[in-house]
Amino acid sequence: MDNLQEFRDPVNYDLEELPGSADRIAFMCKFALRSAGPVLDLACGTGIVSLPLALLGLPVTGVDLSEPMIAHARRKARALGTTATFLIDDMRTFAAPTSFTFIALSGNAFQALLTQPDQSKLLRVVADHLDERGQFIFETRNPTGTDLRDSRTEEPWFTYVNASGEEVKVSGTQSYDKGRQILTWTSYRRWSNDDGQQVRRSDIACRFTEVDELDALLATAGLRVTQRYGSWDYRPFTSCSEEIISVCERT
Repeated sequence: MDNLQEFRDPVNYDLEELPGSADRIAFMCKFALRSAGPVLDLACGTGIVSLPLALLGLPVTGVDLSEPMIAHARRKARALGTTATFLIDDMRTFAAPTSFTFIALSGNAFQALLTQPDQSKLLRVVADHLDERGQFIFETRNPTGTDLRDSRTEEPWFTYVNASGEEVKVSGTQSYDKGRQILTWTSYRRWSNDDGQQVRRSDIACRFTEVDELDALLATAGLRVTQRYGSWDYRPFTSCSEEIISVCERT
C-alpha cells in the first residue's frame, strides 16, 4: 500500500490539520527557542511546525518524503519571507554534515514507520544528528489510549471547507492487525461541485508502539527520555493518554 495517499493534496491538508495544531506548534516553539538552533524538522509536511520556528528566527531544515508537501512548504516559506530549507528525503536515511540542537518529529509521523527496524533506523539518524546537548521531541499515539477496534461500518469523522469553498464531509473505517501492531484507516471525503457529487478515498497505515518497546528502541539508538507528556498542553502521561510525547536527549 502507498502510505503517502493522505499527502497528495497539501493545500487541503493544511485546511484539515492547521486548526488543531496550535498546541503542538506552541509546545515545539517553546522548546526550540531554548536551543537557539539549528533545527531539524523530520517528516515536516507542509511546514506546519517548521515555518513558525523559522519565523522566530531559528535556522530550520525540514525533511519529508512527499514531493507535493515539500513543494507547498517551499511556496509558503517564500510567501512568508523565511529562510527555512525544505528537502525531499527519507528520514530513515537522511544524512547531513552538521548537527542540530533541536530535532522535531510530529504529526504522529513516527507511526508511518511500520516495522521496528524502520523505527530503529529513524532513531539512529536522530542520534547521529543530535547535538550532545540537544533535544529531540516526538509523539506517537498511545495504544492503550486509542480505540483499536475493527470498525468496518463507515462512521462520520469531521467536516471542513476546502480550498474551493466547498463543504467536505470526512468519514471512514478502520481495521487493526494486532500481530503487526498496525491500524489502517480508510478515509472517504465527499463534497459537491458543478460536476456533481465527488468522493475521494485514501488509506493510511500506522504502527502502534507500546511505551516499554518505545523506550527500548530509544535506548538502543543512544537516546533517553527526560520528560514525557500525554498531550501538547503538558498534561502528564498516563496509560489512558491519547498521545505519548517524549522529550529526549542523547545518552
